[in-house]
Amino acid sequence: MVSAGTEYSEEQSDILRSTADCPAITREMIEELKRRALESPHHRARWCAHPGNDADTQEMVIVLTKSSCIPPHRHPGRSETLSVLEGRAKAWFFDDDGRVVRCLQMTDAAEGGTFLYRTNPGEFHTLELESEFFVFVETTRGPFDPASTEIAGFGPVEQTPQAYRNFFAALS
Repeated sequence: MVSAGTEYSEEQSDILRSTADCPAITREMIEELKRRALESPHHRARWCAHPGNDADTQEMVIVLTKSSCIPPHRHPGRSETLSVLEGRAKAWFFDDDGRVVRCLQMTDAAEGGTFLYRTNPGEFHTLELESEFFVFVETTRGPFDPASTEIAGFGPVEQTPQAYRNFFAALS
């Protein structure tokens, strides 16, 4: 039998990892990720194309619901590329003191907005989610170490959608 490339294992209810030799993702899998994101306490789900956290390249399809809270954060020494598949969000970038450096209106390519960005290594960034779902591909250098992500001190203290709406309103 020929592999479709869509085989995966469940690491957590909201984290799936491809087990295929040549990982591939379908619309059906994106719909499954949306369902899992709605059930997740963090309002997000991901499908990892890379074989493990120690892989040199980390490639993921991530689904965020509008209720997901992404604190301003950075990855010292690493850049990150985001490519939009579906939805709308504003990508905010900050200096070390929390001043806005730039804001990009992110959409899929067909909608005509910016659909890809690459952060500078160590640049604080976050997403202001504008659509029911925001679906994107994220690529960064591995290995994955959660301790290497630095959360900014200037972001919302409370991790609630209302706290984030207030935070983004103050930026505009």
